[in-house]
Amino acid sequence: MATITQKSIEIDVVVCDGGNEFKLKGEINEDLLIEELIYHKSDLIKVNFKEVVMINSCGVSEWIKFVEAVSNIGSKIQYFNCPQIIVQQVNMVTGFVPGNGSIETFYAPYFCDDCENEDKILLKSSDLKGRTAPELKCTKCGELSEIDAMEDIYLNFIPE
Repeated sequence: MATITQKSIEIDVVVCDGGNEFKLKGEINEDLLIEELIYHKSDLIKVNFKEVVMINSCGVSEWIKFVEAVSNIGSKIQYFNCPQIIVQQVNMVTGFVPGNGSIETFYAPYFCDDCENEDKILLKSSDLKGRTAPELKCTKCGELSEIDAMEDIYLNFIPE
């Protein structure tokens, strides 16, 4: 394992089946140095966004430069554990996920009307039927909990 430590983000690079997994921790912003990421290119790049706490417009721009660079050399990119801030960028910014990329897992906000519990639930994109979020039991009271977002907008990245 290699660790890339930059000003606002730390990235663990772990060799995995068929490529490298990048585990990001911190902020994706203007301090992101994509050259260090490109150095760890492989046929498959798995990106774990679970511990990303912020992304700004400069970070989005740098991220797009990175995915374009590795896509141009033939790397396939898969995104895992995408928090809400990443899902929003995926839905708003063309190129945030390259044409040969995919969102494998992501967090969705859920709310229970009965006990007013809010949860972030990890969903697997391949388990969804179109842009319809599953109804789930509340993790606190066990009653029905529903996605706390407009499905057509939040799940826009899911093929219909």
